Amino acid sequence: MIKNQNGLTLIEVLASLALLSVIGLVLWNVFFQGLSYSKKAVSQTAMQQEANMISMELTRIHQSHSTYRLVNTDCSIEIYDSESSPQPFDTFSHSELCISGITEEIDSSNSRDLVLTLHDKEHPENKFELTTTLYKLKGSSNNEN
Repeated sequence: MIKNQNGLTLIEVLASLALLSVIGLVLWNVFFQGLSYSKKAVSQTAMQQEANMISMELTRIHQSHSTYRLVNTDCSIEIYDSESSPQPFDTFSHSELCISGITEEIDSSNSRDLVLTLHDKEHPENKFELTTTLYKLKGSSNNEN
């Protein structure tokens, strides 16, 4: 008499479940680690774009004002006209980023090095630093914009 055994033993089923569980956990971990790196890259790009925009605007202000004052206040930079009002004429702030730089009066007749630091409010370890030079074009007057 010939016995026909067409089935899996309990050990084979348990071994295959264990193997599939390990493969599933590895794939799950890779997926969420990739998602985390993606969020960090998006945040870095947003900080870089914001720093470039602030740098361009500060350069425009530097070229069109004779003197002005930069003040850091609560994750933002306020710009005051040194000669007149106590109210800032421009403010750089962002709802998700903390922006910091220098606090001092600037004479725009000279070039000035500036370091802008931006960091994510939710994840302060994720930060971006931009070093730039504020300059005035030769032959430009204070009336130009």
